[in-house]
Amino acid sequence: MLLWRDSILHLNDSTKGSQEAYKNLEFYRKLWENDFSMGTKKILALLILICTLLITHPVYAEKIGLKLSFNTNSYAEGDMETWISSLNSQWRGYSTEYPGTLAGGFVAPTYGSNIEIELRIPIFKGFGLNFAGSRLSGLEEGEITYSRGDRVQEEAQYLLNDVSGLNLKIGISYAAELPFLKGLHLFGNVGRHVIYAKYKVENNNSLLIETLGREFLYESKQENSYSSDSLGWYAGLGVEYDVIQHVAVVFEIEKIWSKVDGFKGSHLYRFYQDGELVIDDPGKASLYYYEDQMFGLDNYYEILQGHIDTPDDESIRNLRSGELNFSTLQLKFGIRFKF
Repeated sequence: MLLWRDSILHLNDSTKGSQEAYKNLEFYRKLWENDFSMGTKKILALLILICTLLITHPVYAEKIGLKLSFNTNSYAEGDMETWISSLNSQWRGYSTEYPGTLAGGFVAPTYGSNIEIELRIPIFKGFGLNFAGSRLSGLEEGEITYSRGDRVQEEAQYLLNDVSGLNLKIGISYAAELPFLKGLHLFGNVGRHVIYAKYKVENNNSLLIETLGREFLYESKQENSYSSDSLGWYAGLGVEYDVIQHVAVVFEIEKIWSKVDGFKGSHLYRFYQDGELVIDDPGKASLYYYEDQMFGLDNYYEILQGHIDTPDDESIRNLRSGELNFSTLQLKFGIRFKF
C-alpha cells in the first residue's frame, strides 16, 4: 500500500511541466491523504492489486463456465429406510402372533435423478471456484390392512412420507488439458455441500373391534411438517471434451456426504372414538429415532416419529434425534457453456 502511495507522490513531482496534470494530481493526493480512512486505503490498495494480477495473469484468458447436468443418484440408507422396514416387520410379526389376513405394505421415498446448474469461475492456472444448485424430492404413500381370524378386529394404517430439499455447493476445482488429445480435460473438485430439507408425514390409524357384543371404532390422525439444514462435503472427478467452440460435454462421478438431523416443525394429533373427537393435540414437535416394543410383541422395533415432548417411556431405548441421509454417489452427464 505504501509503495502504491509513493508512486502517486513521485508521479506528482515528475509532472510539474504540465500545470493541468499537476492540479489533477494535487486533487487526488489530497483526496487520498484526507478523505480516505486507513482501512479504506488498505481495501482500495488490495482491490487494485487483485485487479492487476487478474489482468496481467494468463488465467484472465480462461472462460467462465456454466454447466447443466443430468444426475443419477444412489442414496445411502438412513433412519427413514430402517423405520419403514421395521414398520412392515411389525405388522408381519403381529399377524403371525395373532393369525389373520394382512395386505399392503410401505415403501421409503426415493429421490431419483435430478438436474443441476453449476457456475465455474477461473481464478488461477487451472483452479476455479464452483457454485452449484439442484433440487430433490421423493414422495411415497401406502396402506396396510389387517383382519383377525378369530374375532371381529379390523385394522388399517395409512402412511405418507414427502421429502424435498434444496442442494447448494461451493468448492474449488482444478482442470488440466490432457496431452494426447486436444480439447480433452481432466478435472477434480472438492467443497462443502449445504442442504435445506423439508419433511412432511401423515400417519393415520383405525381399529374396529368387538368387545362384549358391541363394536367400537377408534381412529387416530397425526400430521407433521418439519424442516432442517445441514453442512456436508462433496468431491468429484470427471472429464470434459470441447466439441465446438465454447461448448463441451462433461462426464463426472461425484460423492456427497450429507446427513440432516434436528428436524422441528408443526405437529397435529387427533384421536376419535366412534367418530367423536376425544383428543386434539396441536403444537411444535421434534423428530426422534428410537427402539420400542410395539403391538404387545417381545421384539424391539425402530421408530421415526415426532413428539412434542421428549419420549421417556421405560420401554424405549437408544433414543436420539431422527435424521435423514442424503449421502449419495452420482453419475453426472452434462454440457458446459464457456463465456
